[in-house]
Amino acid sequence: MAKFIGVLVCLCATSLFFFPVTLVGMPPNLNTKLVMAVIGLPLLGYNLSKSSGYKIESRLISWFGLACCVSLATYLSVALNNTADYTYVTYVVSMMVWTMAAYVTLKLIEFVHGYVDVKLIILYLMGMCTLQCILAIAIDMNVDVQQFVDRFYPDSAWLHEKKRMYGFGCCLDVAGGRFAVVLIMIAYLLYHESKKDDWRTVAFYMTCFIIISVIGNMIGRTTTVGMVLGVLVIIYSVLVKGAHSKYIKSVAGIGMAIVIVTVVLYNTNQRWHNNLEFGFEGFFSLVEKGKWEVHSNEMLKEGFIFPDNAKTWLIGDGYFEEPANTDPYYTGRSFYGYYMGTDSGYSRFLFYFGLIGLLAFSAFFVETVSICAGSFPEYKYIFWGILVLNFAIWVKVSTDIYVTLAPFICLCMMKSMQEQEEIFTSRNQIGRNFV
Repeated sequence: MAKFIGVLVCLCATSLFFFPVTLVGMPPNLNTKLVMAVIGLPLLGYNLSKSSGYKIESRLISWFGLACCVSLATYLSVALNNTADYTYVTYVVSMMVWTMAAYVTLKLIEFVHGYVDVKLIILYLMGMCTLQCILAIAIDMNVDVQQFVDRFYPDSAWLHEKKRMYGFGCCLDVAGGRFAVVLIMIAYLLYHESKKDDWRTVAFYMTCFIIISVIGNMIGRTTTVGMVLGVLVIIYSVLVKGAHSKYIKSVAGIGMAIVIVTVVLYNTNQRWHNNLEFGFEGFFSLVEKGKWEVHSNEMLKEGFIFPDNAKTWLIGDGYFEEPANTDPYYTGRSFYGYYMGTDSGYSRFLFYFGLIGLLAFSAFFVETVSICAGSFPEYKYIFWGILVLNFAIWVKVSTDIYVTLAPFICLCMMKSMQEQEEIFTSRNQIGRNFV
């Protein structure tokens, strides 16, 4: 029973880190991620003080340096353009906040299970995202559940106006991007299970994959990117890697069962009908019209624009958000939504901090993934897949998915601390033997 309660606590902590919220009673500028980071920083300091002879690895120094470069590039653009949009000026701080919040989550998981590794982190992310999707459906279908959640999550009020599905802090394309990453992780676990005779594990993974794919798209259609990449990985494991027959049967059986249930709900329940049409608008359009048409993609075509002068290409214009919302002295042209009226990630980055900032931001993600892949070579394809996904998502939206990599960076730190401690202890033991 104690272990079960511990797992529930870990799931809650993972959610509050992965989908941070401002709870009722909290100041408007405070959320669960910041609270966890405040705990994480002294906790890390305490553990470092106990680690004899620990030295920060050069790769972590370069990783931190690149985050500083993102902030410096942003400050350069803001200062030279004399704007007041500081969205990414403090990126090195926000990155460390994510990292410290992740560290608390990992130490809690380690306390409950006695260990923490890549697979266990993925399982918690998978379980938490699945539960968030189930909660989103419950909120959408049941007023009592909605009112109960809204008591603790006051920011949900504006989502009612938009008529969008949401979980607890889980909403829109931000959630979609994180769902997409988790789907790639699940697909990789399925790939590893493809030659095993463990159909129950396969069935569990596949069920989570489909639930997040279906409901995740209803919440944020960016989920589609991870779903497509994940399906390609699953197809590869079946057709190329020679999957076990029970693996194929489990994947096919769970897939068909959920598809049938979804089709029935689509035809018998109006809410499911509307949500599925929104989440899979492109697929419905492909079947009905023979071409992929999504309202957000049409907006993307209109908003996918580039600078028209060398200065903006190089350092940007210093505006990420709508200028009228960030600068009280702004008297220029107003735009719908964001600066220059574009929602495309690459366009927004270029107009904000130019190629200098975009290259620094990209290099930061490449270095982050490189560190994770080097530390855990068995899972390297997951991390490189996340990098590809990140650059793909930026075509549509400027979301930051570092949160999905932060736990693994923390795990790298913990692994390094343990290895250095073992080396230090071993050397001391050898020294004592010679005395």
